[in-house]
Amino acid sequence: RLMLMLAAMNDVPLLSADIGNAYLNATCRERIWIVAGPEFGNLQGKVLLIEKALYGLKSSGAAWRAMLRETLLEMEFVDTVADHDVYRRRAIKPDGTAYYEYLCVYVDDLLVASHRAEEIMSQIASTYRLKDTPSVPDVYLGASISKIQDGDRHYWAMDAHKYVKSAVMRVEKDGYLLSKKRSAVPLPSSYHPEVDESELLNPELSTRYQEYIGMLRWACELG
Repeated sequence: RLMLMLAAMNDVPLLSADIGNAYLNATCRERIWIVAGPEFGNLQGKVLLIEKALYGLKSSGAAWRAMLRETLLEMEFVDTVADHDVYRRRAIKPDGTAYYEYLCVYVDDLLVASHRAEEIMSQIASTYRLKDTPSVPDVYLGASISKIQDGDRHYWAMDAHKYVKSAVMRVEKDGYLLSKKRSAVPLPSSYHPEVDESELLNPELSTRYQEYIGMLRWACELG
């Protein structure tokens, strides 16, 4: 939200992009081995070292983050103290105005605020494969983003409408009916979880419950 505000204040473009197969760019930060199965053909039964940070390995996220950070530091971006996944770099606009260019990272999602946004994205694309051509964001991390023009000025708006709508569809697809009535509290006042004796969830329903909690938490975060 702060970055959207700064982009509007400095009157600079916003561009977003996704890096394809992000983790596979990085190498493992620890020695991980497997015993090859039948799918490896003649190598079946042999001990193999995993070189790339495959999805699913516990250290893959850290390996990819460290690699991307090195790339951005080489581009003279510096991570901010408040959030190490938000980077900034001193810049000067063609009219001589000094300001900071910003770059947000969320795993493989990039958001750039700069008068040289296309140049920055092109530089990143020379090292990593981008899924699509960088574009002005209309959705970022589930939030709907729109540019509002107000005379000769503009600002950026963010809302959770699309995310909440898709979350409701996801829950109803699982067979649950949500009340159409607005609720003042998350749970009925008569419910006491400390005395709940209902059966524990099986692994499948437990995973689904965790997904719902994540969806609810993210909807609150966006909204």
